[in-house]
Amino acid sequence: MKRELWVVCITHMLIELYLLTHLALLPVFMEELQLTLFQAAMIATVPSLLSLLVNVPMGLLADRVRAKILLLSSILIEGLSALLVSQASDVYTLIVGLSLLRISIPVYHNPGLSAISRFTERRQWSQALGMHNALGSLGAAVGALSLPILMLLPFGWRSAYFLWPIPVLAWTIPIIKTGISGDAETEEEESQRETPSNFLSILTPAFATFLFMFGLREMAIAGISTFMTTYLTGGLKLSRITATLIFGLGSLVGVVGSLSGGYLGEKMGERKGMTLALLGCLTSLLLLASTSSLEWLVVTYLIYAFFDSSLWIPGGSLVAHLTPRDRRGVGYSTYFFTQGTVGALSPAIVAQVIGTYGLWYIFPFAILMFASSTIILQFIPLR
Repeated sequence: MKRELWVVCITHMLIELYLLTHLALLPVFMEELQLTLFQAAMIATVPSLLSLLVNVPMGLLADRVRAKILLLSSILIEGLSALLVSQASDVYTLIVGLSLLRISIPVYHNPGLSAISRFTERRQWSQALGMHNALGSLGAAVGALSLPILMLLPFGWRSAYFLWPIPVLAWTIPIIKTGISGDAETEEEESQRETPSNFLSILTPAFATFLFMFGLREMAIAGISTFMTTYLTGGLKLSRITATLIFGLGSLVGVVGSLSGGYLGEKMGERKGMTLALLGCLTSLLLLASTSSLEWLVVTYLIYAFFDSSLWIPGGSLVAHLTPRDRRGVGYSTYFFTQGTVGALSPAIVAQVIGTYGLWYIFPFAILMFASSTIILQFIPLR
């Protein structure tokens, strides 16, 4: 495997270290900083909204600025903003620090994925993206699972925000020393560009259909991830610790799912690989909805988490497949913008379904969305 790919993938792992920590620490923040429920909600919402807004301009920037510069910027933003969070003594400093920390993700993702699609061969996209996503899942799992240990240190939760920046900032050295190919286009390529790199230039019928299909899939995933622990505690009467543990195991299974998704995408092609993953999600949710046995519930949920994680690899490959080479930064930013928008709106929609019919109906809703996206996927023309 190319050295450049390892550098990008490990950068992804480090960028995802803080993906789940601020949500896990919400009760701690509320107690230590005497926060209201509204302020706690702002801690969860404001960073995500700012990250969403940054996605589109970062996609435009990814097609014009060298990937190495943006990868380096993302690591510096993450490390320095984590240090700011570690010193937060009020809710405003905390929100600013967490928002900057969250912004480092789109600063990385668009140029990172765009660079991978450029310096790897077409037939290796699925394998490369599988490794990329697996290390991202590993980073999120390590960040979340290390939190209870770091909280035992003298500085408590702040330890996570001033110890992890040490390896994060140190990683700037390998980024600087590695010649990441597939950077900004050459002058010759720029002169051959027929249309400007913007949103409309990549919104072909095929890509628009893919985004619609992807939005339906994201509605299903967002509904399950948001209300799964609520269903386990409120519907099945499991303890909060048990429900959180079951939910958290999904991150570890996601590493294996990502690698498998890359393998299947390479062997079967993106459409067949994604179809298999969608059908796997649909089938496992059918089984999950029909059981009340704890053992069988754990097994079926982990199967679902496996297929859920494997969806991202063929999805990322299809973005590269459906967008021109010199506009993939915009393509990926549109992809992530769609994900963020649907992910932000879906919980409110699913909450209405739950309020009307009951908690169990998160499963029929998600199954319907998965089935619809599976059917639409078959009609996307692939050039």
